[in-house]
Amino acid sequence: MPQRKSEPDRIRELEDALKETERHIAEMRAERDQAFELVEQMKEHVSDVDALIDSWIEAFEMQLSEDGKRTRDALPESIKKILADAVALQKQAKGLGKK
Repeated sequence: MPQRKSEPDRIRELEDALKETERHIAEMRAERDQAFELVEQMKEHVSDVDALIDSWIEAFEMQLSEDGKRTRDALPESIKKILADAVALQKQAKGLGKK
């Protein structure tokens, strides 16, 4: 038959177990707080990336196509004119080099 521990020994064991449990709870709370902080940082990052993508969509005048994808097939008229001028200048430059 196992021998019973004295009451002071049993109390000391319970107090030690309680301290260990409290230490473990404090560690878990710290880990939880770190996880919450990481989640907040990730939310901010996603928000920043969304804003950047929205600015690209606006800058490149992208439209949502029927299949749900973004496209920039229709270039703005100002860009079309710049491209046409560039092609004309290239043709002119090639003509000057043939003399």
